[in-house]
Amino acid sequence: MSISREELNKYWEKFDESDKRLNPTEDVAVTIPLSWYNKLKGTKFPNVFRMAFYLSWLWDAEGTNEALLVRSGIAATDWGISTQAFGSALEELEKRGIITVKKNGTGLSPYVTILQEKMES
Repeated sequence: MSISREELNKYWEKFDESDKRLNPTEDVAVTIPLSWYNKLKGTKFPNVFRMAFYLSWLWDAEGTNEALLVRSGIAATDWGISTQAFGSALEELEKRGIITVKKNGTGLSPYVTILQEKMES
């Protein structure tokens, strides 16, 4: 099943702004902390960087760094991370000391805790 961008926007109009931030319907600008960039230097896999950007966006949207539910469907459609690369990207970020991952059962989205406090701008 596919849905057009226009139909999706009509759907999201039913919700208030706080709900829209968790499913972006247009391009967003996302940054990652410099400490993450330094830890990710040398990685050969672009999906690890994509996952870092996805987690940073989710971190901003949720407003917390504890127990973020990370969905592979959003990672695939909005961030270009294939379902095959999803787990590997999370493992690499965990290995590099950026996050911890708590598996939520087979086939279920994991919970991720970011190992850094958010900097106020």
